[in-house]
Amino acid sequence: MQVLIDTNVILDVLLNRESFVQDAVKILKLSENKVEKFVSACAITDIYYIAYQEIRDKIKVKDLIKTLLQVVHVADVAEANILAALNSDWTDFEDSVQNSVAESHNYDVIITRNKGDYNKSNLQLFSPKEFLEEINKSGYNFNSIYDLMLLDEKDKNIVPVFLKYLKLFDLDTRKNLVRFLGVKGFDETIPLLENEFLENGHNIVSFCFNEV
Repeated sequence: MQVLIDTNVILDVLLNRESFVQDAVKILKLSENKVEKFVSACAITDIYYIAYQEIRDKIKVKDLIKTLLQVVHVADVAEANILAALNSDWTDFEDSVQNSVAESHNYDVIITRNKGDYNKSNLQLFSPKEFLEEINKSGYNFNSIYDLMLLDEKDKNIVPVFLKYLKLFDLDTRKNLVRFLGVKGFDETIPLLENEFLENGHNIVSFCFNEV
């Protein structure tokens, strides 16, 4: 799962905002296997400016941002994102740019404390607390797709959770996942996978089952 973290959530951590820092830190600590975290490139400059206004120490602020970049990725902001924001009817230009970046990168979620600022977004919106609650609903502590081997019929309801929250990388991993689901009899999940498994014009789902 890929998420864009809004500026306010990052600042909650860097500025140790007492009412919000605990949930914000938990977001940043989420395993990369579960959640791939992004901050837009334009947000980094805002984060630096706002943090410096409060801390008044350039070296310390730079060090904080360097530490931040060890746990989040920076999402590029393209000309198309700026133009989309300029041509939108959003009230806040910065929020519109952030949303355009998230949508153009096909991220799943925007995590923000100001959900109302993104009420025109097509993406799922969560506050840090809501997102942590959503993650914890599964009740499973999984780290890779190979944990699917432990599932049985009584766990059928958890399969969509894996599909929703587990980041899939290479082709072999995807093929193995499809095989696991097929062997386990979770055929109802196949439609959820098909769009993910189209590469070079080939339907990997069909390929995997025809190959066996």
